Amino acid sequence: MHEPFFAQIGMAVNDQNYTNNMSATLDQERDQAMLNDGRVLSRWHNAAGDEIPGTYNAKTGYYEAMWGYTIDSQTGYVINTSEQFDLNGNIEWLRSHQVSVEKALDWLIKRDSNKNGIFEMMNNNVAEKKLATG
Repeated sequence: MHEPFFAQIGMAVNDQNYTNNMSATLDQERDQAMLNDGRVLSRWHNAAGDEIPGTYNAKTGYYEAMWGYTIDSQTGYVINTSEQFDLNGNIEWLRSHQVSVEKALDWLIKRDSNKNGIFEMMNNNVAEKKLATG
C-alpha cells in the first residue's frame, strides 16, 4: 500500500489483467484500508501478528505495522490512483476515487503543523519505534 510505483509497473507489464487487478486493488484500498479521517492503513496480511496492538482488522486484513505509522501509504494511494488512471483512462473509475484521494491528501496536509508546506514526522530516531502519529 505504501509503494507508489505499483500502477507504473502496469506500463512495463502491458497486460490488461494487471491493469484491471490494479484498479480493483485501489478500489479495495479505498473501501477497506481508509479510515474515516482519511488515514490510509499501510499494511495488509491474512493473519494478525505484525501490527500495532488494536489496529488489525480481522474482517479486512488491513492494519498499521508494529514499528509505527508509515505515512507514505497516503502518497502511495494518491500516486497509484493517478498513475492507474493514466493506464486505464476510465474517468468514471477516477471519479469514484475523487473523495477518497482528497481525504487522503487532507489527512496528510494536516500533518503540516507549522504551515511551511512540509508535513512533520513524530519520531526523532528509529529507537523510538514510531514513524508518526495519526
